[in-house]
Amino acid sequence: MGMPVIPPDRPIRRIPNDRFPMNPYGWQEYCVCFATLLFTGLHVLGWNFSFPTALERMLWRVSSLLLFCVTATFWVLETMASWKRLGRWKWIYLRLTDRKRLAEYEKARSERLNQQEAREPTQLPLPWEFWTILPIAILYGVARLYLIVEAFLELRALDGTAFVNVEWSDFLPHI
Repeated sequence: MGMPVIPPDRPIRRIPNDRFPMNPYGWQEYCVCFATLLFTGLHVLGWNFSFPTALERMLWRVSSLLLFCVTATFWVLETMASWKRLGRWKWIYLRLTDRKRLAEYEKARSERLNQQEAREPTQLPLPWEFWTILPIAILYGVARLYLIVEAFLELRALDGTAFVNVEWSDFLPHI
């Protein structure tokens, strides 16, 4: 019948979609970085919102700044680790110090990248990458959890204007 079936050999080769593409100069990484910083920056906009207590306002400010700074730190560390994996640091070093070896290095690197079968199917994170990003991930989780909980806690002390009935006919054109 010619219908495609699952390959019989195990483990099944999959498309490696858990990392950025091998191009360290791609615009995708910068777009994702900008989007995550924009998302975490939106919480900083609540800097002067009214909160039920001064402690909650201070915790919101600390958590939102922590969220933004942790995200920026993550992107710096992830870029450093990615450059290490892809040999970008060596490329920069050779470009600054030894242009002759740079051409050889680029040729060897392009040959290595063009050989699909020679690549490792999985690559574990570098140990320093794991141990630096773990506390960052924990800080991010704690700050994010507080912001979510605080958003619901603020409902207990809403301003009186939250209960004003909106006359939608004042805002929408009608006959």
